Amino acid sequence: METEIKKGKVDESKEHFLLYFKEIRSKPYAKISKNGDGFIIEITNIFRSYGMELAKMEIKRYLLESKENNPWEYAKYRCRTISNVYADIQWAYCEGEKSND
Repeated sequence: METEIKKGKVDESKEHFLLYFKEIRSKPYAKISKNGDGFIIEITNIFRSYGMELAKMEIKRYLLESKENNPWEYAKYRCRTISNVYADIQWAYCEGEKSND
């Protein structure tokens, strides 16, 4: 079964990633969150069709085709690496809201 990637609204109260163009760090062009076994992509700027394709390529590269045991955790780790700083598309991890349970 293929992992589903669909457009939608990312719930910012839950963990998610923000994707930025290297040259435009003032506003993310996409948000990515988990959705069951798949992912939701929310495109946040005027580059909608281009941004969607780039976001899908990034998901494919780091979350679907990753050789890591836990690609989501690897993507979180990658946000803190120098390779992310120099990448044309930069990832940022957002924890969402912490519960008091």
